[in-house]
Amino acid sequence: MSEIDFEQGKFGVKATIKTKWKDSLIDLLVNRDIRELELNIGKGWRGKNIEFLKELPHLRSLVIGDLTLELIEPIHYLHELIELELETYSDSPVNFNAFPKLTSCWFEWIKGSDSLFDCRNLKSLGVNNYKKKSSEPFSRLMKLEQLALLNSPVEDLAGLYELKNLKELRIARLSKITDLGQISLLKELKILDIGTCKGIRSVSEVFFLGKLKALFLSNIGDIETLRGIESLTELEQLIFDESTNIVDGDLSPILSLKRLKKISFQNRRHYTHRREDFEKLYFGS
Repeated sequence: MSEIDFEQGKFGVKATIKTKWKDSLIDLLVNRDIRELELNIGKGWRGKNIEFLKELPHLRSLVIGDLTLELIEPIHYLHELIELELETYSDSPVNFNAFPKLTSCWFEWIKGSDSLFDCRNLKSLGVNNYKKKSSEPFSRLMKLEQLALLNSPVEDLAGLYELKNLKELRIARLSKITDLGQISLLKELKILDIGTCKGIRSVSEVFFLGKLKALFLSNIGDIETLRGIESLTELEQLIFDESTNIVDGDLSPILSLKRLKKISFQNRRHYTHRREDFEKLYFGS
């Protein structure tokens, strides 16, 4: 079995390390003039030292999926990075000012990495386990088009409502969020995915998002009503599953969604319609 997989990536040759790191591998990477690198423990990568990254200053994309990796400082050699995925349990803060060209990032939050919010060119961002209560720092990332915020104690989403270019928003397991405030300000939003945010009781603000094409309300408990959803004339996908329960039981407004292509929900005795009533539009088990 090959120790390194080479393939054509978005920015040039991509290498995926599939073995325990040894110094002899660096020559292979340099000779292939790679532009993308993946170090994923699930794909066979093993290593404790990534100092070799200083030999690869032209990398445009780096993926590190290794929760055991503690020493991540060598990533700061990579000033040409455009895309970065970093999932580790390292305690070493990341200085995002080292990556002036960064436009896409997925990040397992590390304390002291607030320079993330200085990356004004970011268009796509995912953050897991962000530890702060305020969402205000996100308001600085005005070019964001995609955002995922998961497993965080943030108490409001006010900072997100400043992101006028946002097209896709995913929030999940935000236990302190109790309302969607002024989400209607996100006029360009096309995909909204809310999962396991059980403090939310009303989604009425969502129904002012005129460009919305996909709405996912998964495992969020009791929601007062879907009345008003008929105003989402562009909606193509609707999911309200797992524990999500429409309290008033009235699903008739969904029938007004002429562009709806897919729907999925849990049948409940008090609902006016069963999922089978939607025939070919229904998908799921």
